[in-house]
Amino acid sequence: MTPAISQSDFTSAQSAIEQTAIPGGIHSIKLQTKSTTPYSAGVQVHVTGNGVGCTAVAIRDLDGFIDRVVVTSPGSNYYTA
Repeated sequence: MTPAISQSDFTSAQSAIEQTAIPGGIHSIKLQTKSTTPYSAGVQVHVTGNGVGCTAVAIRDLDGFIDRVVVTSPGSNYYTA
């Protein structure tokens, strides 16, 4: 039996994501709530778990409150974090 795979299966946006995915990489970090304390300087983000290499930065709004966290490197092999 030969599976039928169309040309578009390798050129779609979803296929591109699947082909470049890093096993166990962290691609986003969602804040449960916005910070309640403003920060005047950069905030360090530490990612812990069983994987390695994930780095992220906290983005402050104009008032200094942490607005979101942006992953700068997904790392790999995270299955708990």
